[in-house]
Amino acid sequence: MISRSIRHQSLLSAYWIPINFQGSAILAIAVPSALLTISGAHHTAALAMLASTVAIVAMVVPPLAGAISDHFRRRGGIRRPFIMLGAVVNVAGLFVMSHTATLTPFTAGLLIATLGQSISLAAYQPLIPEVVDRADWGLASGYQGISSLVGSVLGLAFASFMSPAAVFNWTAVFVIVCAVLVALKPEGTLQPEQEAAHVGNWFDFAVAFVSRSFVNFGLT
Repeated sequence: MISRSIRHQSLLSAYWIPINFQGSAILAIAVPSALLTISGAHHTAALAMLASTVAIVAMVVPPLAGAISDHFRRRGGIRRPFIMLGAVVNVAGLFVMSHTATLTPFTAGLLIATLGQSISLAAYQPLIPEVVDRADWGLASGYQGISSLVGSVLGLAFASFMSPAAVFNWTAVFVIVCAVLVALKPEGTLQPEQEAAHVGNWFDFAVAFVSRSFVNFGLT
């Protein structure tokens, strides 16, 4: 289990920084800015197409990647290889985006980056309940919130005064550095729950899921 120390909790939550950096800087600012040059007068239609395609990838990939990660974890494996694999794929997509001036390879790069981020995210999200003692979940969630906020603020700041290519490159740097930091923390052996949770009524879950979907739809 991860201790309550600032160092350990900060390392565990480090990857939330590039996740939120990428979310606030790329699709919201850097991609529209790049499309002004790549697509010219058709940049609005191109952005709508890209945003829709990225949303589909981000919706479909995490459940599949998460299920595969769970499969290996239950058999004594660890999640870090999936986080690192996703980071490598993500960086490859960002590299393509920063070195192209035409729409087709730019679209491919964005989808590859989204695929990689989705793989990493699916394996990374379960780490807190798996490696942090139940009594420290609130503390760990606090560090997660701080890292998420830092990533979002940095993403907006970088994207506001840097070129799109520079933003893509800096995102890749944050992804690599923070993935390595998370990889330094041991996961240990997955401990089986003494008492399994039983879902008796799916109504509350359905209400929460649908309402969350509408909130995100409105924000998008």
